[in-house]
Amino acid sequence: MDYSFGKPIIIKGHCSQHYKDSLFLYTYKSSADFVDFDWDKMIVVSAKPDTNGYFRMTYDLKSLQYFTFKGGAGYLFNEALLLPGDSLFIEIGDTDEHFSGSAGNSINFNRESWDKKFFLYLHQYGYSMDSFSRLVDSLENGELKLLNKFKKEKNISAEFINAEKSHVSYKWNTEKLVYLWMHSAYLHKAGDVRVEPSYFNFIKSVDLHNEHALNDYAYYRFLDEYTQELYIEKWEHLAPDVKKAKSKSYNTLKISGQAHIIDSLYSGIFHEVTLGELIWHKIIHLEGSDVKERATTIFLIDSLLENIKPLDDKNPETIYARLKAREINEISLDNKQAQGFSLPDTTNNMVSFFQFEGKVVLLDIWEVGCVPCMQAIPNSNKLQEEMAGKDFAVIGLCFNSTEENWKSTLRKHKWNGTHLLASKDAKNLINKYVIEGYPRYVLIDKKGIIRNANASGDIVSLKKQIEILLKE
Repeated sequence: MDYSFGKPIIIKGHCSQHYKDSLFLYTYKSSADFVDFDWDKMIVVSAKPDTNGYFRMTYDLKSLQYFTFKGGAGYLFNEALLLPGDSLFIEIGDTDEHFSGSAGNSINFNRESWDKKFFLYLHQYGYSMDSFSRLVDSLENGELKLLNKFKKEKNISAEFINAEKSHVSYKWNTEKLVYLWMHSAYLHKAGDVRVEPSYFNFIKSVDLHNEHALNDYAYYRFLDEYTQELYIEKWEHLAPDVKKAKSKSYNTLKISGQAHIIDSLYSGIFHEVTLGELIWHKIIHLEGSDVKERATTIFLIDSLLENIKPLDDKNPETIYARLKAREINEISLDNKQAQGFSLPDTTNNMVSFFQFEGKVVLLDIWEVGCVPCMQAIPNSNKLQEEMAGKDFAVIGLCFNSTEENWKSTLRKHKWNGTHLLASKDAKNLINKYVIEGYPRYVLIDKKGIIRNANASGDIVSLKKQIEILLKE
């Protein structure tokens, strides 16, 4: 049907005092929402019940979409498939809810599916491969039969039925892919289940380029799992000596390998979303990774982002723009909580970062033998003299040194401030603060939030920033 101009969906109802705060309607507004998942960006409309508990919300809809409705401390419904022009009335009590109207069919179908236990228990991932496949086929057929029952009894539109059939298919085929790693995890074994390429024959019946499923999260989850498992299947079939030789580069090889698979399988929007999902996974796992591995991963992420960069990159809601913004935010430590530590000072007393709570702190990160670090000591002493008596402290963190050389250097250069030797927790701190060179200056506010993760060593610039933070 043509909904090019959009038709409003209307959701109204009555709720108990338990839901007196605002109610929220969420949906995936574009492919970017599926790839770069963010609840805050998915809120499309909210409503606050009046004094009698009644509420109403409308939203213009151009195509069928899945919605989530949240109220109070939980979700009133998930996976509700609404069509343009649908209406929904909700009666929300303290312990139960009732749904009516044209949109109620989707919610009631999902609830009956749950009641009939069309889902998997954790222990079932421990089944043998054949038993698990038969179980999943049985659950899929049972859910499709229930859908046909609803079609006959409720006179539901063909558009709704076809969309739900597609959703059910992607959902259960994804479980056959998830099994490959969940089975090992359940049995506490390393790696995925090793399968022959023929295991993926069931994919032949699945539409990989389904433009009608671009508003169904089950489709995106399927595409993501499929490309991951195809790469892992290739890896598991490598000779043991080859795997051992390549194991140190596994993460880098996996990114490149999955990207190659995506290039060979998809084009257009399907290539954009599957490559976007790969990039998203790598961005969100950057934190805490080894510094060298992190640098390599960022290089690969940037290369892959160029492959999905639109000609007009000014739209902030494209998949490229959303992922680029997330990468920048993930790479930067600014506005994030500073990593705590407890390290020995020059008298071998343990000093905790949290002892400086309520003060503006400058972390001066250095190593013995670093010429620029030594050249900056006079400025460090001058800064501390000028800021004396204020809620400010310099903490020198020395890496890659013996205790003897560290103390000798401090005595020789008469360096003021609190000085700690970071050899005990070196690797963790290097990764957390992404230390790639020396000197490094990190400016932290009174609440322990990093305000400048790469502050300049220029004393005038530093002093201005510190004075601003002292006034907060």
